[in-house]
Amino acid sequence: MAVCSFDGNTDMYGLGIRIGFYLQWFSSILSSSLAPSEVEGLRYSNSFFIAATFLALLILSIQDVSSLQVVEVYIILLLTFGFFLFMVPLYFWRILTKSNPKYDPTRWPRVEISSTYSVIQFLLLVAVASYQLWFWFARVSELDRQDCEEFGFFFTRVRLNAKWFQILNIVFHFLLLLFCFIMLSIRVLVDWFKILKREETTSVR
Repeated sequence: MAVCSFDGNTDMYGLGIRIGFYLQWFSSILSSSLAPSEVEGLRYSNSFFIAATFLALLILSIQDVSSLQVVEVYIILLLTFGFFLFMVPLYFWRILTKSNPKYDPTRWPRVEISSTYSVIQFLLLVAVASYQLWFWFARVSELDRQDCEEFGFFFTRVRLNAKWFQILNIVFHFLLLLFCFIMLSIRVLVDWFKILKREETTSVR
Protein backbone atom coordinates (compact mmCIF):
# COMPACT_ATOMS: atom_id res chain seq x y z
CA MET A 1 0.00 0.00 0.00
CA ALA A 2 1.35 3.43 -0.96
CA VAL A 3 2.18 6.25 1.42
CA CYS A 4 -0.33 9.15 1.22
CA SER A 5 0.88 12.23 -0.65
CA PHE A 6 -0.59 15.73 -0.24
CA ASP A 7 0.32 19.42 0.04
CA GLY A 8 0.96 20.30 3.68
CA ASN A 9 -0.66 23.20 5.52
CA THR A 10 2.26 25.53 6.27
CA ASP A 11 -0.02 27.89 8.23
CA MET A 12 -0.56 25.21 10.87
CA TYR A 13 2.76 23.36 11.14
CA GLY A 14 5.20 25.03 8.77
CA LEU A 15 8.92 25.26 9.53
CA GLY A 16 8.60 28.65 11.24
CA ILE A 17 5.80 27.46 13.50
CA ARG A 18 7.67 24.29 14.44
CA ILE A 19 10.83 26.25 15.24
CA GLY A 20 8.69 28.61 17.33
CA PHE A 21 7.41 25.69 19.39
CA TYR A 22 10.86 24.19 19.84
CA LEU A 23 12.37 27.51 20.93
CA GLN A 24 9.52 28.03 23.39
CA TRP A 25 10.10 24.61 24.94
CA PHE A 26 13.86 24.94 25.28
CA SER A 27 13.75 28.55 26.47
CA SER A 28 11.21 27.61 29.16
CA ILE A 29 13.60 24.89 30.39
CA LEU A 30 16.81 26.93 30.25
CA SER A 31 15.41 30.22 31.52
CA SER A 32 14.83 28.87 35.04
CA SER A 33 18.62 28.60 35.40
CA LEU A 34 19.85 31.40 33.14
CA ALA A 35 17.17 34.09 33.48
CA PRO A 36 14.68 33.37 36.30
CA SER A 37 13.07 36.79 35.93
CA GLU A 38 11.91 35.85 32.40
CA VAL A 39 10.36 32.51 33.32
CA GLU A 40 6.87 33.77 34.13
CA GLY A 41 6.54 35.65 30.84
CA LEU A 42 7.85 32.68 28.85
CA ARG A 43 5.37 30.37 30.54
CA TYR A 44 2.43 32.57 29.61
CA SER A 45 3.64 33.15 26.04
CA ASN A 46 4.05 29.41 25.57
CA SER A 47 0.54 28.79 26.89
CA PHE A 48 -0.94 31.41 24.56
CA PHE A 49 1.02 29.96 21.63
CA ILE A 50 -0.38 26.50 22.36
CA ALA A 51 -3.90 27.88 22.89
CA ALA A 52 -3.82 29.81 19.58
CA THR A 53 -2.65 26.76 17.61
CA PHE A 54 -5.18 24.48 19.28
CA LEU A 55 -8.01 26.98 18.72
CA ALA A 56 -7.11 27.18 15.01
CA LEU A 57 -7.17 23.37 14.84
CA LEU A 58 -10.54 23.28 16.60
CA ILE A 59 -12.05 25.86 14.22
CA LEU A 60 -10.79 23.98 11.15
CA SER A 61 -12.21 20.72 12.54
CA ILE A 62 -15.62 22.30 13.14
CA GLN A 63 -15.79 24.11 9.77
CA ASP A 64 -14.55 21.21 7.63
CA VAL A 65 -13.22 18.10 9.33
CA SER A 66 -11.62 16.92 6.07
CA SER A 67 -9.66 20.15 5.55
CA LEU A 68 -6.68 18.52 7.27
CA GLN A 69 -5.33 15.04 6.66
CA VAL A 70 -5.28 12.72 9.67
CA VAL A 71 -1.49 12.83 9.84
CA GLU A 72 -1.58 16.64 9.73
CA VAL A 73 -3.81 16.70 12.79
CA TYR A 74 -1.43 14.21 14.42
CA ILE A 75 1.52 16.57 13.83
CA ILE A 76 -0.35 19.58 15.19
CA LEU A 77 -1.39 17.64 18.29
CA LEU A 78 2.22 16.61 18.87
CA LEU A 79 3.17 20.29 18.85
CA THR A 80 0.35 21.38 21.16
CA PHE A 81 0.79 18.41 23.51
CA GLY A 82 4.58 18.25 23.50
CA PHE A 83 5.03 20.75 26.33
CA PHE A 84 2.95 18.54 28.65
CA LEU A 85 4.89 15.35 27.97
CA PHE A 86 7.46 16.10 30.67
CA MET A 87 4.73 15.36 33.19
CA VAL A 88 4.42 11.72 32.10
CA PRO A 89 7.80 10.48 33.43
CA LEU A 90 7.45 12.90 36.36
CA TYR A 91 4.18 11.38 37.58
CA PHE A 92 5.38 7.84 36.90
CA TRP A 93 8.39 8.62 39.07
CA ARG A 94 6.14 9.99 41.81
CA ILE A 95 4.08 6.78 41.72
CA LEU A 96 7.21 4.64 41.97
CA THR A 97 8.54 6.69 44.90
CA LYS A 98 5.08 6.81 46.56
CA SER A 99 5.13 10.62 46.29
CA ASN A 100 8.06 10.82 48.68
CA PRO A 101 9.04 14.52 48.63
CA LYS A 102 12.65 13.52 49.26
CA TYR A 103 12.87 12.07 45.74
CA ASP A 104 10.69 14.62 43.96
CA PRO A 105 12.80 16.49 41.36
CA THR A 106 10.42 19.48 41.52
CA ARG A 107 10.58 19.96 45.29
CA TRP A 108 12.88 22.98 44.96
CA PRO A 109 11.58 24.95 42.00
CA ARG A 110 13.79 27.81 40.91
CA VAL A 111 10.70 29.83 40.00
CA GLU A 112 7.35 29.16 41.68
CA ILE A 113 4.35 28.49 39.44
CA SER A 114 1.55 31.01 39.91
CA SER A 115 -1.99 29.82 40.55
CA THR A 116 -3.24 31.63 37.41
CA TYR A 117 -0.70 29.85 35.23
CA SER A 118 -1.59 26.50 36.83
CA VAL A 119 -5.27 27.01 35.99
CA ILE A 120 -4.45 27.95 32.37
CA GLN A 121 -2.21 24.90 31.98
CA PHE A 122 -4.82 22.61 33.52
CA LEU A 123 -7.57 23.86 31.20
CA LEU A 124 -5.30 23.55 28.16
CA LEU A 125 -4.28 20.04 29.13
CA VAL A 126 -7.90 18.92 29.57
CA ALA A 127 -8.97 20.54 26.28
CA VAL A 128 -6.13 19.04 24.21
CA ALA A 129 -6.45 15.59 25.84
CA SER A 130 -10.22 15.59 25.18
CA TYR A 131 -9.61 16.43 21.52
CA GLN A 132 -6.98 13.68 21.39
CA LEU A 133 -9.58 11.14 22.53
CA TRP A 134 -11.97 12.21 19.77
CA PHE A 135 -9.12 12.17 17.24
CA TRP A 136 -7.98 8.62 18.06
CA PHE A 137 -11.55 7.33 18.26
CA ALA A 138 -13.07 9.02 15.19
CA ARG A 139 -10.52 10.55 12.79
CA VAL A 140 -7.86 7.85 12.81
CA SER A 141 -10.46 5.21 11.95
CA GLU A 142 -11.01 7.01 8.62
CA LEU A 143 -7.64 5.68 7.47
CA ASP A 144 -9.12 2.16 7.30
CA ARG A 145 -11.10 3.30 4.23
CA GLN A 146 -8.12 4.91 2.45
CA ASP A 147 -5.99 3.33 -0.25
CA CYS A 148 -2.80 4.82 1.19
CA GLU A 149 -1.10 4.80 4.59
CA GLU A 150 -0.23 7.57 7.05
CA PHE A 151 2.35 7.08 9.76
CA GLY A 152 3.12 8.25 13.28
CA PHE A 153 6.01 7.60 15.62
CA PHE A 154 6.50 5.31 18.60
CA PHE A 155 10.28 4.82 18.76
CA THR A 156 9.90 3.71 15.13
CA ARG A 157 7.55 4.38 12.21
CA VAL A 158 4.04 3.13 13.01
CA ARG A 159 0.84 3.17 10.97
CA LEU A 160 -1.51 5.67 12.59
CA ASN A 161 -4.45 3.28 12.28
CA ALA A 162 -2.61 0.27 13.72
CA LYS A 163 -5.09 -0.98 16.31
CA TRP A 164 -2.55 -1.33 19.13
CA PHE A 165 -1.33 2.23 18.47
CA GLN A 166 -4.88 3.59 18.54
CA ILE A 167 -5.70 1.70 21.76
CA LEU A 168 -2.46 2.82 23.40
CA ASN A 169 -3.20 6.50 22.70
CA ILE A 170 -6.86 6.19 23.73
CA VAL A 171 -5.94 4.54 27.03
CA PHE A 172 -3.17 7.07 27.69
CA HIS A 173 -5.39 10.12 27.16
CA PHE A 174 -8.31 8.57 29.02
CA LEU A 175 -6.07 7.90 32.04
CA LEU A 176 -4.68 11.42 31.77
CA LEU A 177 -8.18 12.93 31.84
CA LEU A 178 -9.15 10.63 34.71
CA PHE A 179 -6.08 11.75 36.62
CA CYS A 180 -6.97 15.41 35.98
CA PHE A 181 -10.51 14.79 37.23
CA ILE A 182 -9.21 13.07 40.38
CA MET A 183 -6.75 15.88 41.09
CA LEU A 184 -9.46 18.49 40.56
CA SER A 185 -11.85 16.60 42.87
CA ILE A 186 -9.19 16.34 45.57
CA ARG A 187 -8.45 20.06 45.28
CA VAL A 188 -12.15 20.96 45.52
CA LEU A 189 -12.63 18.69 48.56
CA VAL A 190 -9.54 20.07 50.31
CA ASP A 191 -10.71 23.66 49.75
CA TRP A 192 -14.22 22.71 50.87
CA PHE A 193 -12.95 21.20 54.13
CA LYS A 194 -10.79 24.27 54.72
CA ILE A 195 -13.85 26.51 54.34
CA LEU A 196 -15.88 24.31 56.71
CA LYS A 197 -13.07 24.30 59.27
CA ARG A 198 -12.74 28.07 59.02
CA GLU A 199 -16.49 28.50 59.53
CA GLU A 200 -16.43 26.18 62.56
CA THR A 201 -13.52 28.11 64.06
CA THR A 202 -15.35 31.41 63.47
CA SER A 203 -18.60 30.11 65.04
CA VAL A 204 -16.74 28.85 68.15
CA ARG A 205 -15.21 32.29 68.69
